[in-house]
Amino acid sequence: MKSTSPKESKRSPIRFSVGFLNNPALFTAGNMAYSDFYQLRIPGYRLFVVTDPQVIRHILVQQKAKYQKSKMYWKQLRAIIGRGMGSLDGEEWLFLRKLQNPYFLKSRVSQYLETVPPATEIHLQQWRQWSGQTIDIIPLISRLNTQILLQCLFGMQAADSYAEIARRIADGQATISWRSKYPWRPMTGWLNGRNQRAQQHLNFFDRFLEDQLSRIDPEADNLFNALHQSPQLQPTDLRNELIIHLGAGTETAAVSEAWALYLLAKNPDILGRVRKEISDLAGDQPLQAQHA
Repeated sequence: MKSTSPKESKRSPIRFSVGFLNNPALFTAGNMAYSDFYQLRIPGYRLFVVTDPQVIRHILVQQKAKYQKSKMYWKQLRAIIGRGMGSLDGEEWLFLRKLQNPYFLKSRVSQYLETVPPATEIHLQQWRQWSGQTIDIIPLISRLNTQILLQCLFGMQAADSYAEIARRIADGQATISWRSKYPWRPMTGWLNGRNQRAQQHLNFFDRFLEDQLSRIDPEADNLFNALHQSPQLQPTDLRNELIIHLGAGTETAAVSEAWALYLLAKNPDILGRVRKEISDLAGDQPLQAQHA
């Protein structure tokens, strides 16, 4: 680490740009040559942009207890959905983390991987009907991720709802990002219908959970039952955790996966190396936990 903390780094010149608000990823990429650790002064916010791996490790791993979630995005996440592991800090966050941690251990993930190949093949069969056409793959990957996440973590079967769930999560994410850009937007969101749509999404997930409660095996060892049976949690907490996991596991992951596919398609030499590595590991069989 080049400094004891990010604030003390010599490489933090002050920059101001609303370009960051318009497109954070594009703005950050465009300033990579300028610096990998710098401060932005934006109306209502004081932000540090970090792309230095050492500084990122310092913040997220080595000194994570000293840093709070950004009030720019996470404040609006909490305003929209309420309490949840994605919007909490401190003891409340730690309680949810400890409660859910057993379902993300390596042994659990190995079990989840058994669900991935058959679910993926079903979706691939649907995608093949668009062979030769230009399609937006992010919503399609979001539907696949929704199915995998609901089945693996929550023990849910909802084939008729995967597309709608993915759509609602994407719209909710867009609303949170939109509200986060400027301090007045949480209020103007009532004028353009964004706030009303966000409430409609919450109502949908309330109904979805009520329906799933009548179907899920209460004896099954899964994250849903761990949350549902915790005396410290209310039904809205269960709904919020479902939304948080769907947001991270569908929309956020889908964007990363879509970019990975795009970059592989643009770099056939690297794609060839990936295919060879998979072939060397698994032959003509699907990848399994033992290959990781």
